[in-house]
Amino acid sequence: MERIYGWCCCILAVIFTAAIRYQAPIIFVMTTPVILIMLGICEFISAIIYRHNPWYWVSVLFWVGAVGCVFLPVDLQFIVLTVCMVLGFVVPGHMLNYQASKSHV
Repeated sequence: MERIYGWCCCILAVIFTAAIRYQAPIIFVMTTPVILIMLGICEFISAIIYRHNPWYWVSVLFWVGAVGCVFLPVDLQFIVLTVCMVLGFVVPGHMLNYQASKSHV
């Protein structure tokens, strides 16, 4: 669990450093990446609890999306957020639903 927080702090440090380096207005640029980082943390904790491997990859997807959002304008950040949300919640949810219906639980 300590590694998770360490990686999240590293990702936040990279995002803030990039935002300061490119002199971006932090409050507008940082909203979407911070949301994606928090979603990635939640997905990673869910992956640990449920032991569902696709959620590990989804959490990485959220974190990569957060780093990528720093270099995009605010308008495109919402598109990245939408893609990450669909791929991060809908796809693993359908996979879990299929596994549950297949095992008749």
